[in-house]
Amino acid sequence: YYQDKVSELLECYEGSDGEEALLQMAKNTFDHPGTPTILVNGDAPVLSGFWADAVAAEVCSQYGGSESSSPPACAGLLEKQRKFIYETEK
Repeated sequence: YYQDKVSELLECYEGSDGEEALLQMAKNTFDHPGTPTILVNGDAPVLSGFWADAVAAEVCSQYGGSESSSPPACAGLLEKQRKFIYETEK
């Protein structure tokens, strides 16, 4: 089914309708320093070359429960991030 729509989609994307849609999306986007820009609870962007760990570390740092009940994915992330930052600043 989708293969039948490829030419129609490309026509839209490459034409003035596609340009207008991209312009409208850009106008509706908040100011950001680059891509990807990731906000956690609406706070400042998490920007990093190791963004996956940085995002997880930020989510874990905002976790409201006790440390003993924190999600398993949070174990060691903040320490790993600190170690990376320390090693890159040498």
